[in-house]
Amino acid sequence: MDISTANLQILSPAASRSGGELTFSFQVLNNNDDTARMVRAIVLLPPGVRVENVLVEEKKVGMCGYEKVSEECKDNNDSKCTVYWNSSVSVIRSGGNLLEYFDSNIQIDLAYLDVNEVADIKIVVTCHQDCEEDKNFGAFVYGSVPDLDPASNFKTATC
Repeated sequence: MDISTANLQILSPAASRSGGELTFSFQVLNNNDDTARMVRAIVLLPPGVRVENVLVEEKKVGMCGYEKVSEECKDNNDSKCTVYWNSSVSVIRSGGNLLEYFDSNIQIDLAYLDVNEVADIKIVVTCHQDCEEDKNFGAFVYGSVPDLDPASNFKTATC
């Protein structure tokens, strides 16, 4: 009996800034011959930022891509973004009060990625503290199926 395996990878991490707005983008790829299940990406945010927008577009094999989560994070008191298809996004805050605390990370549940399937992810945040310093973003992906190369599951970018 063969064991199902995945090879989840973070690809092309990039961070940029325009005034007080910072953008972090990357791709998640399943580069193996089995479906990756219960796939979750964690985006580590720099201190002193607030999430404005999260966009996730999954490119299904043999189908057109379709956007899954978009533009519903700002000022959302329950920290949940709109859910499309079978993905969801949660913005995790460093405290409970939306006006007093900043965002610390984002959890993106992609559910599953088929063989060679790619999810494009873009995070837009506004900077509220120490905007002149370099800001570091990180992305980590994992799933329930064993991963052949876990070293490819984490990448960072700085702007």
